[in-house]
Amino acid sequence: ADDYLYTSHNLSFDVDGYKCKVVVGGMENCLEGALSNVLGASLAKKRRRYLGVVTEDEFLHDMNALGNINVNDSLVYFVICDQNNEMICDYAKSLGFNTSSIAADETTKDDIKKVFDSKKRSLVVVYGE
Repeated sequence: ADDYLYTSHNLSFDVDGYKCKVVVGGMENCLEGALSNVLGASLAKKRRRYLGVVTEDEFLHDMNALGNINVNDSLVYFVICDQNNEMICDYAKSLGFNTSSIAADETTKDDIKKVFDSKKRSLVVVYGE
């Protein structure tokens, strides 16, 4: 596979068709470091894309990782929120990420595939259940 997918323990994510290997990205019951773990893995540059699926709380506890000097274009973060949180997209956009928000019940595989196939660091807020 060409991509790695990192998820927090309490999230599931359909990776069919995305050539992803699911690897736990953070420690159970610990909000810190979920974004940093994905960033750290991407520094090996062995894969085309490194994908992180994190909760809103995990994002807020580790959001400074987006400003790390080593952030590269192989990174994609999916932030799972109860509601659309524009602050998350605004913050990521200010640091050079492509951003978008998608309602969970309206998300299609094509929407997600576009993000996976882009060649730019990206962050997607997936909201609602």
